[in-house]
Amino acid sequence: MASMMKHQLKAWRKHVNKFVAFVQKKSNMPFTFKYKVLTVALSASMLYSCESWLTDNTSGVNKLYMAAMKMLLGVRTTTPNSVCQIEIGIQQLKSTILKRQGALSSESSDRSLLVTNPWLKR
Repeated sequence: MASMMKHQLKAWRKHVNKFVAFVQKKSNMPFTFKYKVLTVALSASMLYSCESWLTDNTSGVNKLYMAAMKMLLGVRTTTPNSVCQIEIGIQQLKSTILKRQGALSSESSDRSLLVTNPWLKR
């Protein structure tokens, strides 16, 4: 699983670099539009299928996500993550991932959602 996450982190690094180039090139664009690009494009690609991750170690993903947030805000990389999250008004990435994983586990434990196979004899 660790090697799979390393591969994903390498792919996500490319997305973050594209976002950094976008923010630098579109410096006149309003903050709200840049934030929308971050949440719609970057967050969606980074958190895609996070429900099925079999780990709670999200430090690598969080590091990339916070680097993008700091670039969006235009602050130094040494600025504490909590300050950036408060400034933008978002919750921690780990809590978002755990919430999605919890929703999937409660959904899969609900037997009413299972579809019966008509080809199986009982």
